[in-house]
Parts: sequence; structure tokens; C-alpha cells
Amino acid sequence: MPSPITLRTAGDERNAETIHLHPGGFPQGWVIRHQPARAPDQTPAGLSGGQRSVSKYPHNLALDCYTHSLVAFRITLVPEKPVDVAMLLRDVMTPLPMRAGWGQDMAWPYPGIPKTLVAELAGYEVAGLPFFPIETVTTDHGSVYENHHLVEVQRVIGANIVPSRVMRPTGKQACEMAFGSIQSLLFEQLPGFRGVDAADRGADPGGDAVLTLAEMETLAATWIVQVWQNRKFGEYGPCWDPGGDHSPDTLFAAAMAQGGFSLEIPRPRLYYELLPAHHVKIHRARGVKILGLWYDGPALKDLRGTVSSRGAEHKRSWVIRSDRRDARTVFFCDAEHQWHELRWTGLPAEGEIPSFNGAGVTELLSEAKAQGLRPKSDAELLPLLLKLLGAHIPVGQ
Repeated sequence: MPSPITLRTAGDERNAETIHLHPGGFPQGWVIRHQPARAPDQTPAGLSGGQRSVSKYPHNLALDCYTHSLVAFRITLVPEKPVDVAMLLRDVMTPLPMRAGWGQDMAWPYPGIPKTLVAELAGYEVAGLPFFPIETVTTDHGSVYENHHLVEVQRVIGANIVPSRVMRPTGKQACEMAFGSIQSLLFEQLPGFRGVDAADRGADPGGDAVLTLAEMETLAATWIVQVWQNRKFGEYGPCWDPGGDHSPDTLFAAAMAQGGFSLEIPRPRLYYELLPAHHVKIHRARGVKILGLWYDGPALKDLRGTVSSRGAEHKRSWVIRSDRRDARTVFFCDAEHQWHELRWTGLPAEGEIPSFNGAGVTELLSEAKAQGLRPKSDAELLPLLLKLLGAHIPVGQ
């Protein structure tokens, strides 16, 4: 196994113009590698995640190692964050809903549990993609996996998130084979495919990319359910039936017949419980301050100026959770375990403004400081925010 220095040197010499090295030494345009986990009883409990880019969309995938099912995916416009990994794990445990235009051949196909029962519990018609509680996830050593947020996610979902062995290929072959298959079967057929280096791409891949984010997400979901899950393994079938005609769907059905299936659908509040937590005080007049902005709502009416009964490390502090992909709102859970939305106090009473994320908040506060602004309320920051948003995307669009 070459040393990290050799890998960095080889990657840089391969294509210094188009490949940007990951801090760990691997080319960012290739694969952020992940070691798949395998449960001792070989039931569909181990996952591995990864990322590969098509045009400008990073794809985050979750792979079940036993059946090789692509049980969850996420498509984002920016590199993944810890909250994206948390929501990817939530997607693994949540049934995939049927989409417009999908036929009954893409509905829940697994014997033993009627699709009507699954649809009744989920509240919608379920597509033919496995979902199950997570036992073990083996990840890379990137900062999106090694942080306090993912430690809390591990506690909430009851899973073991284990870092992979450094510089060891054992267990990674499932991911590498999956990435190669996905590239040849799907990514290479899409407009704007960039390839692994300059020799694999067209003259203008950026100009060829015509898929919107919603179209790309629908295309990926359709391909996974209709093609990948029914793809035959051939000579790469399971050792207990080498001559069988197996696919990810048939292997999952066999695992259900052998070890049973735990029909658990996450409760809706799991979304809020997987968001990053902020431990703050409630101001009498302004509400709560999260990462530089003030948020308020009717749920705080009877709690202003009070302290929480929480002890230990965050003694007397209230817990507020935020999804920094949309910084217009944060979320608060009251004593009756009901979740409430707290709006940014700078939002107008009527109408909507474009969403902005955590990076937009940082840019807004930096620009306000550079201009010497000392607003008495966040409402005075709204014109500056609209100006910054308009510099990237005209508000009229």
C-alpha cells in the first residue's frame, strides 16, 4: 500500500488541472471511500455511504452490504454536511414513497408483509426499496462523520457508527464495485458527466448539463427502484446459492424469510431529533439567539426570562434545534413533547423571502460588521440580506 505522500504525488501528477486533492490524499473528483459494515448474521443491517459527482450534484448513497441494495440517497447542490449524513440515515429507516408516473411494478414487492399494511403504517403508498432499523454503519474519517453531531445521531437512532480501518482495503470492495456499476450504468449516460479525468469528459460538460435538481432526484429514484434493485448478480451471487438467479430485491426477500423483518417506521419527530442542538437562554424581549440571529414565536410566550430544569453539562439551558440548510426557522420542543417553529425575527410579517443557509448567515453578519451596522433588531438586517441574495440570484427569479 503506497504511503499518503505517494498517493498525493501520484494524484497531483495524474491531472493537476482537473483533480483537486482531498485533505486525506484522495482526489476529490473520484470517491470519498467508505468501508461497508457487515453484521455477523449477514442480515441487512450494515451500511456504507459514499459520494460521487455528476455535473455539479454531489450524490450521497447508502449501500446495504448483504443485498447490495441502494437503500437511500441524497442529492445536494453543495458538499455534504453532518446534517445531510443524519438525514441519509433517517431515509434508510423510512419507506420510499411512490412517485407520479410510477407503475405497480415499482411498488412494495417483498412477500410476507402486504403492501397495504406497509402503506397503512406509513401513510402513503410505498415503493419497492428496502427500509430497516440500522445496527452498524462504517464510515470514512472525514469531518462530516467525526463530529459531536453524529455522536448524538448515533445515540438517537440506536446504531453503532464505526470509523473504517485506516489504509486497509478489507470490506471496501462492495463500495468500489457499486461505484463502478453506478458509473457505467447511469452516470455515464447522463448529460454533463465529468468522468474521472479530462480524457473521459466532453468538450463542454457544463453546457450539456440540462437536468434540474428535482429532475435529477426523480431520475435517480426511478433508476434505483426499477433497474438497480432488479439487476441480476450472475456469477457474483451469494455463496449459499451460487447457481441462483438473484438480485438485490430477491436477496432482501430471502433475508426477510430467513431472519424475519422488523416493521418499524420512524416517528415524524425523528427529523427534529436528528438536527443539531443549541443550548441557550430565552431572552425576555427578543427570544433565542442561534448562531448570531434572533428567533421568536408564540411557543416562548410563557417561558420568557425563565430557566430550564435541565441539569448536568447544559444546566438551566433550553434546547433549540436548527436545520442550517434553511436558516429562516429553528425548532423548539415544549414540556408536552410538541415541536414548534420559531421564525427569524428579521422576516417580514407578510410574504416570503428566499431561503438562506448557514453560509448566508455568516456572510450577512460579516457584511453587517464590515459596514459598521449595529442594528437594534434583526429586521434592520433584512434589506442587507436581500441585497446579498440578489447578488447571487436575482430576487425576481
